[in-house]
Amino acid sequence: MIIWLLWDPSEGELRVKNAEQSFILLPIHTSLADCLVQTAGFSSDAALLLTDNRVLATEAETFDIPTVSLAQTEDLLPILVEDARHMNSQWSYSLVQWYLANHRDLPWRRTKSPYAVWVSEIMLQQTRVEAVIGYYTRFMGRFPTVKTLADADIDEVLKYWEGLGYYSRARNLHKAAKCIMEQYQGTFPSAIKELEGLPGIGAYTAGAIASIAFDVPAAAVDGNVLRVLSRLYALWDDIMTDYTRRRVTALIEANIPLQAPGDFTQSLMELGALVCIPGRPRCEVCPLSFECKAHMLHVEEQLPVRIPKTKVREQKRAVFLFFNEDRVLLHRRPEGTVLGGLYEFPGVDLVNGAASTVDQAFFDAYGIQPKGTVECGEAVHRFTHIHWHMTICTSDLVPEQVPEDGSWLWADAATLDQIMIPTAFKSAMKLVKQRFSCI
Repeated sequence: MIIWLLWDPSEGELRVKNAEQSFILLPIHTSLADCLVQTAGFSSDAALLLTDNRVLATEAETFDIPTVSLAQTEDLLPILVEDARHMNSQWSYSLVQWYLANHRDLPWRRTKSPYAVWVSEIMLQQTRVEAVIGYYTRFMGRFPTVKTLADADIDEVLKYWEGLGYYSRARNLHKAAKCIMEQYQGTFPSAIKELEGLPGIGAYTAGAIASIAFDVPAAAVDGNVLRVLSRLYALWDDIMTDYTRRRVTALIEANIPLQAPGDFTQSLMELGALVCIPGRPRCEVCPLSFECKAHMLHVEEQLPVRIPKTKVREQKRAVFLFFNEDRVLLHRRPEGTVLGGLYEFPGVDLVNGAASTVDQAFFDAYGIQPKGTVECGEAVHRFTHIHWHMTICTSDLVPEQVPEDGSWLWADAATLDQIMIPTAFKSAMKLVKQRFSCI
């Protein structure tokens, strides 16, 4: 069953709704336990309390009370009751126990220095752990503190980064080190918002630094963590969406053991790297297999769901402006194509943009032979899956060559004002109107 929660910051209300009942309006600071019992049969020994834009979730015998962020949004944010039932369960403690007994001995784990954690997290982006170890050791040997990094020449920093690739990471490290020296007098900030304000630090890196170095109960959600939580809770939403990331973040924040937030963050990373791996996970050695929904349902290899983005195709195209006195030639695009059924200034896709091939390409496509073609402009239009890179040409033709099949139209200025011409041809339309204004 799904409960829908809508936080209205302007009214200070939380609206609760399920499939059977209307919205229930609750003023801020109101306990939601009774409401949840009535609307969803939620156990009365679980309590949910709203306070300031935070949701506090507890179970009757639960140790500490963690917090769950509730996104301020005008959209309804669905939260599965089953998710709430699992909040504050013992799985986070089981995972930390497993981590303490089985984690790899990595150099950046031998310290809680925020600087060391930061450097390691930046290096580990898009790079395997095995490749990072040597680079990390050399880098920290030369730049052991924020100050030594900030004082160094960028060319030297890049030299020590050579071979790791993604050199913008090194540039941002250097910029951020200077910011820390100038804005924070060399003291590494611990607040999430301040961390995210540094160059090259996003939500994940900020959460990792805050939790590991400062024991702040913050979520650090990356691909490994999304995979682990998607399987643990059998989440079938695309992990590439903001909604899934928010949902996973809320689940993590609800389960952070306040005595060991840093170990918890690293335990999720370690589980995703060693056990809950892509493809076929090693469920036989997983400390969470007893509570993993995907494992219970035998769907662990089907999760997480990741819908691949359609690759955008770059297409060169020639667009022709044929004039016959005070009229310009239009062509209705075939149904089932991009802009199907709409009028266009006739054009043709090109294998290459050489001028000598444009006229021939147009003749091959339409049986109309352009003459005296002159390039007069360029334009780019971006559709979802294709980008048109258009060369706009003016040309002459014999009017009798235009087929009388209903797909061609000679349009004057008045007709153009009445016809829908797609914005893809905005630049071409501007040239046409300039030509008409001179007639």
